[in-house]
Amino acid sequence: MKFERQHDNLGKRAFAGAVLLGVGRMLTRISTLISLVILARLLTPADYGLVALAFTVVTLIQAVFDTKDGAALIVRQDLDRAHLDTVFTIQLLRGSAMAAILFLTAEPLAGLLGSARLYDVLRALALMPLLDALRNPGLVVYSRNLDFRREVVRDVIAAAIATGLGIAVAFWLRNYWALVVISLATSGLQSLVSYWRVPYRPRFGTKDWRHFVSFGGWLAAERFAAEANTVAPRLMLWIFTTPAILGLFTIARDLQSIPMNEMLEPVRRTLLPSFSALKHSPEAMRAAFRKAQGVIGGFVLPAGIGIAVLALEIIRTLVGRDWLDAAIVLQILAPAMAFKVATGPVGNVAIALGHLRANFWRSLLIAVATYPVLWLTIAEYGLAGAAIGMALLALLRIVLNAFLIRHLLSAPLLGIVRNNWRAILASGIMGVCITALPGRVERFTTSFESAVLLAYKVPIGVLVYFLSVFVLWHISGKPDGFEKTLLHYTGHGRERATALAGRFRRSWAERRG
Repeated sequence: MKFERQHDNLGKRAFAGAVLLGVGRMLTRISTLISLVILARLLTPADYGLVALAFTVVTLIQAVFDTKDGAALIVRQDLDRAHLDTVFTIQLLRGSAMAAILFLTAEPLAGLLGSARLYDVLRALALMPLLDALRNPGLVVYSRNLDFRREVVRDVIAAAIATGLGIAVAFWLRNYWALVVISLATSGLQSLVSYWRVPYRPRFGTKDWRHFVSFGGWLAAERFAAEANTVAPRLMLWIFTTPAILGLFTIARDLQSIPMNEMLEPVRRTLLPSFSALKHSPEAMRAAFRKAQGVIGGFVLPAGIGIAVLALEIIRTLVGRDWLDAAIVLQILAPAMAFKVATGPVGNVAIALGHLRANFWRSLLIAVATYPVLWLTIAEYGLAGAAIGMALLALLRIVLNAFLIRHLLSAPLLGIVRNNWRAILASGIMGVCITALPGRVERFTTSFESAVLLAYKVPIGVLVYFLSVFVLWHISGKPDGFEKTLLHYTGHGRERATALAGRFRRSWAERRG
């Protein structure tokens, strides 16, 4: 196993890594979407609400102990096998501690949160951090050099098998245990497959453990503050409303996050290794961030507007009539989350440059604002209030991201507007066009009818967006940005596909000859 960081052809390797991750994420999310569609029709909103509350507890405990060892390995320059042994030791100790805490506190937490059923769910989910801790840290060596093949195989296999198990349990028991089975099976299978074709086998070690603990300390604090923000709407909805309403919110958040995460994750996973390789060149990093911001915005902004405009069609088609009340969450939250994501990978820049405290203070400030804002909005407006509060907090994060990236890279405060104005305008044109199309979802519209509406509205929306954005690009003089990057890598991908097809034809001809 080679531990040296490779600096050659960084752009091409980043693109290839993003494409591979994109394919892998698409396959895993197809499994996730299949399970979501089936389980939503077999389970009730209250079932989803109960498991969402359990995951809230698990997430907070994981955030307290998560030292982001993978990030520490990626940014470290002098990496060797002993460092991987140290990380495996730390993650195993951490996972064991989290599992013990969850198991022992399940009963008092179930009493505190007023749900007897939560007790067994929490005890079962106590296995998850222990299973996660068994993952092979050797995968990070490939990730830091933008080689994600093994990771993609791991995730696809785990997602497919876990989805099958969860659906089988759902048909058998018809209750929330199907969601628990999917989570545990995914964690266990990901850990098992992480050893496939990776020559590193972990041993216990303590080399430079202080470095990883100190590096991860600020990241753990930042993640706890960030996760406190993430779980806040679930806790507030549980306090002020009912488990069924919490279930509606959970389904809406899943439907909103799946497409956006699939667009963002492949790019985001390649950015920390790329920024780490460029950290000694501020101008190069500034250019890389600007390009990343433009590419991310070019994809997520139309996705956010499209999801909001087609919220009723999406929900009726995928999860059924019983979940239509969740549409208000998509309509409010999807555009707000898209603009937040479009501010760019600010956190990755801070980690690559070693400004971990800045990340923490940003998340802490948002956490301080989160609970009073959601307390007021949810108490007043219920389910819609959760979406309104989250949208306001997304606006706050956009402002803080702008100030943080200005501090880190001397980037302009309104960089998101300057780098994405064509995508913003084209997304608006697309939204107006889709809204004007005939056909609406009513309470008794069937899933088939709503699927037909989606089948013709989505392609028209995509066509209108790309036509609009490229017309605006031509009018503005074809500047360097999302459009030029898309054309460049589309051509590069076409060349690669043509070359692969040529090799396949020659190989086939030789075999037949």
